[in-house]
Amino acid sequence: MITPHGLEKLSKMDDRDLDTTIERLQRSIYKTRKRKGDTHDLEIEFCYIWREREVRQKRKESHSQWLALRNKKPAIA
Repeated sequence: MITPHGLEKLSKMDDRDLDTTIERLQRSIYKTRKRKGDTHDLEIEFCYIWREREVRQKRKESHSQWLALRNKKPAIA
């Protein structure tokens, strides 16, 4: 389960590691459900990691939009 220390580690992961972790958790959840096991902790961890991914994607989109607007503005002489 993600701890406050784990959240800091999560924020420092690169995007590829984040995607790999998401895939690993999805497989673990699937296998655990198949065995009729408890997936609660895995699902919570998945949600934290998925949210980090969403935040990064939004940040990249916002930055791209900002750059596009900035480049369209006429230069001030």
